[in-house]
Amino acid sequence: MLERQVRSFAPHLIISSLPAPADSGKWFSWVRLSSDPNRPSEICVEGKRRESLNPNLGELLCVLEETEGLLAESN
Repeated sequence: MLERQVRSFAPHLIISSLPAPADSGKWFSWVRLSSDPNRPSEICVEGKRRESLNPNLGELLCVLEETEGLLAESN
């Protein structure tokens, strides 16, 4: 249900505790924040996935800036 509601907004970046759906290519960026600081969070930008252990605000802002750059290139 949440995924359907998110689709109606068509966001470019999603930060959630839920994993990215299989068809996450519909969004530029998805960040799944782990609720356990000892387990990695998952960052997916334009289909490229990476993990980060307990990302800080600076790292999340870098994902935002990367997403903005991709949007600028696509327009």
